[in-house]
Amino acid sequence: MANTVWRAERARCPFYRKSYDVSVTCSVNEEETIRYRFATEARCDEHFRRHCAVRYMSCPIYKLIERIIGI
Repeated sequence: MANTVWRAERARCPFYRKSYDVSVTCSVNEEETIRYRFATEARCDEHFRRHCAVRYMSCPIYKLIERIIGI
């Protein structure tokens, strides 16, 4: 398993919770989570760098959670 500690340190999205080498887990609360799985670690890293660490409001997961909770 790859070291993903750097992701937790750089995450800016309020819904980001944790990640593994090929997945990112997001949630509004502890009871309901969404895990976004990728085919490769490179694609997961790309998603994280583009959305979780910088422009999280453009992330499809962020938009979904936003719609669900009605922000």
